[in-house]
Amino acid sequence: SSSLSSSSSSSSLSSSSAPGPRQVFSHGRARSFSARPWVEGVVPYTSLAEPVVKLALPLLGILGELYYKPVENICWHYLIYKGEFDPETVNLYIHTCLYGSVAVSGLADLLTHSSLLPRSFDKLVHVLAFVTQGMLFAVHLKGSELGIMMHKILVGLLFAYSAAAALELFVVKGDLAATFMRPFLLALCGAWICFTGVVLFPKHVNYFTMTMESMGPDLLWFLKWQMRPHLTMMVIPVYLCFYALLIFACQVLVLWIMCFLVPSGCSWRARLHNARKLLGGDTSDYKAVALSETLD
Repeated sequence: SSSLSSSSSSSSLSSSSAPGPRQVFSHGRARSFSARPWVEGVVPYTSLAEPVVKLALPLLGILGELYYKPVENICWHYLIYKGEFDPETVNLYIHTCLYGSVAVSGLADLLTHSSLLPRSFDKLVHVLAFVTQGMLFAVHLKGSELGIMMHKILVGLLFAYSAAAALELFVVKGDLAATFMRPFLLALCGAWICFTGVVLFPKHVNYFTMTMESMGPDLLWFLKWQMRPHLTMMVIPVYLCFYALLIFACQVLVLWIMCFLVPSGCSWRARLHNARKLLGGDTSDYKAVALSETLD
């Protein structure tokens, strides 16, 4: 009997072990899940960390855009100066609207979580925030042909993310491919914003006032990215494909690792539910989902 119990226990352990990607993604093992625009933390008192950060950091960015600028130039502070729109200040207010869309999304997350807004309003505002950013960057197309090209690519990525988010959050629910696409496009948007800053702006001098004499340590940057702009515009899509492939490979790697770490019969939300329960956190938002999401 002891041998039978030991064999049964070992078989149960083997059945609950990590199945691996082949078993998880095979036909007939689909599971249902519901996507959300933000993730609650596992540690107690961190469940609202992401909405709070989404609300606080953009407000700091708005403060920096509108007030912490050279005090001798009053045009940095006001959109209308002497009865006219100031061209040097309009750009700051475009950035303010970009930050504001993220802040409104964070506020909607908090209000929806507190039942002060209907369910799924956090999803709606999340999609609208990125649509707003895409429209703002679309009217932000100015400067050199290289700068306009890079901003056009960013506009396309932002609208593509908005479509992917709307598809996952409202239309196709429980589809891993749709869930995979949203973080991919979001990471690609972030990488492209950073790369745009590297290509268009030097590190040490002001781009709008620099000269060949004052360029100094940024001379290599100028020779690489700005000396032959047409050649740079031909190379830029290569970098876009490289970032896309790198992000995709990292996502697949993380997905495979999760397949080996998560035991069969237990979804990641169920594990998160159990972790929050052990740590004393609030599990009310995960009870219904954790019970329904299993890997049959």
